[in-house]
Amino acid sequence: MSTIATLTNLLHEEFGTDPATVHPNQSMESLGLDSLSIAEFVFRIEEVLGINFPDSNVRIDTLQDVVDVVDGLLRKQARV
Repeated sequence: MSTIATLTNLLHEEFGTDPATVHPNQSMESLGLDSLSIAEFVFRIEEVLGINFPDSNVRIDTLQDVVDVVDGLLRKQARV
């Protein structure tokens, strides 16, 4: 399953977001997520995918931003 599909499914499971309306370049706000919801989403992604987001401030404005971070972390994990 692609990262975007996985994240879309998580959005649906956690926040009730309609998968048919999710597009990568949507802002997290337009998906109905505030800063607390984004933090919850990140924690859920870490739990499901077995990755850890960096402690530094990662800019997450759009769903594509999350996809890019996740893909980078998964690639890095595969090399270890």
